[in-house]
Amino acid sequence: MPTSAKRLGLDVRDDLELEQRLRRIEIQLEKKADLSAFSEDGSTDTQRVDTIPRVTGLRVAGSTPGAITVAWSQVRISDLRRYELDIAEDLAFATNAETKNLAGTEFTYSTNSDTGGGGDTSIFVRVRARSITGNVGAYSIVLNATTGQAQPDDIADDAVSGDKIVDGSITVNELSTTIVEQAPERGFISGLLMSNNAATKLDISVGAARDTLDTQLSKLTATVTKQINAPWVVGDDVGGFPSDLTLTADTWYRVFLLGIIDAASSAEIGFDTDSVATNLLSDAAAAGFTTFRQIGWVLTDSGLDILGFYQDPNDPSYIRWDTAVKDFAHTSFSSSARTETAQAAPDTDLIGVFTGAFKGGITARNQVRFSPTAAPDIAVAPTNVDLDISSSAGDVDSANFSKTLRVHVDASSQWNHRWASSSAGGNTIRYQVFADGFRYGRGQE
Repeated sequence: MPTSAKRLGLDVRDDLELEQRLRRIEIQLEKKADLSAFSEDGSTDTQRVDTIPRVTGLRVAGSTPGAITVAWSQVRISDLRRYELDIAEDLAFATNAETKNLAGTEFTYSTNSDTGGGGDTSIFVRVRARSITGNVGAYSIVLNATTGQAQPDDIADDAVSGDKIVDGSITVNELSTTIVEQAPERGFISGLLMSNNAATKLDISVGAARDTLDTQLSKLTATVTKQINAPWVVGDDVGGFPSDLTLTADTWYRVFLLGIIDAASSAEIGFDTDSVATNLLSDAAAAGFTTFRQIGWVLTDSGLDILGFYQDPNDPSYIRWDTAVKDFAHTSFSSSARTETAQAAPDTDLIGVFTGAFKGGITARNQVRFSPTAAPDIAVAPTNVDLDISSSAGDVDSANFSKTLRVHVDASSQWNHRWASSSAGGNTIRYQVFADGFRYGRGQE
């Protein structure tokens, strides 16, 4: 082979080797930079986590006496080594703390043995992913596994702590605060449960939520009581009603969480009829409030009091009336759609009981279909019925029926029902709906 060809081959090989060496040096420098950003001792436990996704979907997947199962969504990276599940009896993860190294996305632990407390002790959990190279992802939200509620104040990874400078303009403490305020996903809400305090007062429990426009997380750090019959002002056990509105009987009012930009812990509560809290914010803007999130509904009665209800802490979307209300009663069938008005908040799901009697001792049968007003008004057929009733010859007393009802109501709280036939076949018919409550998603997506 000519010398020039050999020289060319060596040059190419040398160039490749040089490029590979330079790349190895570059990788080492990146790793060192990552370490120095968050660690004073070079520990691989605190490497930056840009390529390791934060664990999401942490939840209680099941429970039995003395044991709770938690689960989370899989982190999809090719070099996943394990998940690190922290369990403790306090939010600082210091009391009877333990870390489980797991290959899967589910873990069942004893509430008596895996921590030092008894069965009534609150258990807090969080989880993060670790790669084969030692990088760790940000912790998930902290979950109170005893109640199933997320803890919005304790999201930051404990690897980023202290007062070290990250980039010359922001400290790690400041970065941790930013992570806490910004990490929850759009639609996040935790706590903020409503309850009757007095005839015209509403209590809102501690909690947090992202605002409707996804600007920030706003937090209520203590239970707040607001009066629906007094003008809105900042504070507890004071008015929460917009000055531009007049409180009226038998009217639905939205309950809002208000926030101040860059002051997440200064949240407030108020009432409004407007879906974007226009009236309420016109009063609250002077105090700096500009963000909003609807967290519930209340209904006034004929005396301008808030109608009694119960919000289930284990199922916050469900509002149940203290007393079920008969929405309507009919004594005839209709084969065309009948529109009914329900005691359910606008654009929510009515929860109730459809019940009645079909009697007379004459053999007959009929079917009924429930539907939102926006749904097509289609003829009732055996394939689309919600309830099938019948009356038998000689059976004059036992043809009673009952059906749990869930149907979406429109902006006027209305829904439709339709029977297959308008004929009772010579029998008598009476049916009605009792509204037990409604379901409202609280803006979750």
